[in-house]
Amino acid sequence: MQGGNFIGLRGAVADISQRKRMEEEIKRSSDRLRSLAAYQKKIREDERSRVALEIHDELGQVLTCMKMDISWLLRKLPEGQDGLEKKLQGLSQAMDESIHLIRRISTGLRPPVLDDFGLSAAIEWQAKDFQAKTGIFCALALQDVNMDGSGAISVFRIFQESLTNTARHANATAVRIQLFRKNGSIIMQVRDNGRGIKGSDARSGRSLGIAGMKERALLLKGQIDITGAPGEGTTVTLTIPDSEQAIS
Repeated sequence: MQGGNFIGLRGAVADISQRKRMEEEIKRSSDRLRSLAAYQKKIREDERSRVALEIHDELGQVLTCMKMDISWLLRKLPEGQDGLEKKLQGLSQAMDESIHLIRRISTGLRPPVLDDFGLSAAIEWQAKDFQAKTGIFCALALQDVNMDGSGAISVFRIFQESLTNTARHANATAVRIQLFRKNGSIIMQVRDNGRGIKGSDARSGRSLGIAGMKERALLLKGQIDITGAPGEGTTVTLTIPDSEQAIS
């Protein structure tokens, strides 16, 4: 009996050790996958920056030169060429629209305000653009929060996705946006007054948008909480470590 107890105990210890090794291997595998995801996101953002710059500088310059050539032709056009003048004016207008489109596309790929003026300014710019396009009022309460390039773009993408979800699903008329530091953390909160997300939908992994926001938060060593109730709106709260306070 005693020998049996010893053998049983040894077997239990072996099972625990094996389970622990499996858990550690799963954790290492998860960490490797997360590191790969972070690397892939960085590659995508770098590529976006490169494409945005080329579109804005190279293609924008070509279109601007063509616009100048058309303006020169209009000035040199002899009188009595009404049909040709109308065609050139149409081309000039099309060039203006194309240049505007180029700027909008390049800004969407990588907002220059993010690199030039920082996260708070980029959030303010995006909120104003969102309000102009959707008619949803945006109230802003933003502290001047400085972050490194990769962290700032990740927070900005989470913010963009939050606004996208509001426009698509919330049926809201107003959004309150906050960015501030508190207790060693950087907190961004987006709260709308729409119909409110269900708890099961917030926890579900079926929404690629929500899953993407949560993954970005994890890569920032933070977390994202999505809460709501029918008729009471939805609140997205991102909390990440404040690296500046950690250094100090």
